Amino acid sequence: MKSMNTSPSINTKLTISFITLLLAAIFSALGLLPAIHVLSAAFLVALLFMYDKANATYLKVLAWIGVFLVGVFMALYRPDGFSYWNTISVEQLHENGKPYQQFVNLGKFFGAMIIFTWVMHGRAKADLVKAFTIRNLAIAISSALTVLLVAAWILELDTITKFSQITIVFLAINLVITCFSEESFYRLVVQRPSEKAFTNKRFGRVFGALIASAFFTLTHFSNQPQVLTVMAIAGTLYATTYALTRSVSAAIVTHFSVNALHFIFLTYPM
Repeated sequence: MKSMNTSPSINTKLTISFITLLLAAIFSALGLLPAIHVLSAAFLVALLFMYDKANATYLKVLAWIGVFLVGVFMALYRPDGFSYWNTISVEQLHENGKPYQQFVNLGKFFGAMIIFTWVMHGRAKADLVKAFTIRNLAIAISSALTVLLVAAWILELDTITKFSQITIVFLAINLVITCFSEESFYRLVVQRPSEKAFTNKRFGRVFGALIASAFFTLTHFSNQPQVLTVMAIAGTLYATTYALTRSVSAAIVTHFSVNALHFIFLTYPM
């Protein structure tokens, strides 16, 4: 029986995926990750492997739909009675502030790690360098400042400077768990594939940005119209950043800048 030949790049992806699955299993054993998400992560690897190896277009489409569904499941599903690791729990972040808790959604993180490994293998360094060119960094920061100014205006946020050990914990968790995980999914699984709906690149990028921003708004849904409006604007500008820079890292910079500056200098949470 002939052994299945795999390319060196796929071997590397499988190795990194195995390490990621092992870490997920360890966190699950510690009670910090639902066991179902370890199985989901393994299924995600299988779907991405299928996508890489498939020659037929319909198989690639089916595999990618599976990646999308499993990714959403890992990000949003939490079994009854299970709670992710709570890294911050305070009655007030600042005077007259609201209670705040920060949970580490490891399901979202491990799903994003696997997706990033398979989609960005061999391109991660170039993507990061691209984000920090003068043009792209200017786009990322301009987008972030626009989101903050609009949010401060619509939500009537006050300026309250706060920096402590809690801030450092928030920034570290927010960068790795929230911004990296979400931007990897929205850009690599939603926006970039959606762009292929049009052969015209310009139309494709506009369509991809609209789909990604709509999905971002849906997954950050709020019953408060003002908050929902801010989420829609933020989702649009994050997607626009990627469309203009072609860098996932630039979108992460934009997202993280918004969250970090909002946390440090404005009323938080909203």
